[in-house]
Amino acid sequence: MDRRICEAIRNRNHLAFNYNGLPREIEPHAHGTSSKGKEVVRGYQTGGQSSSGSLEWRLWDVAKMESLQVCQSTFATPRPNYVRGDSQMQPVHCEL
Repeated sequence: MDRRICEAIRNRNHLAFNYNGLPREIEPHAHGTSSKGKEVVRGYQTGGQSSSGSLEWRLWDVAKMESLQVCQSTFATPRPNYVRGDSQMQPVHCEL
C-alpha cells in the first residue's frame, strides 16, 4: 500500500502521475484494494490528458501510475456524486 496516497487523501492534495503514457492530475477520494486484488484509487481527473477526451471519475490502478507525486495544490470539498464506502474496493484503506 502506498502511504502517500492516504496522506494525500487526508490532506486533500492533488496527485500527479503518468498513466498509459499520458500526464494526469486527480483529486483522490478513496484508496483500497479492488475485488481483483489490485491497489486502486478512486479519483476525479482535473488536469492533464485523457485518451477519452473527458475529465471525470475513474478507478485508477496504482501499479500503472508512473512518477506519482503528491502535489502542493489542494481541493476544498469532495466532488459531487462521491459516495463513501466504494463498492469496488474491499477493503477501503482510506477515504474522504
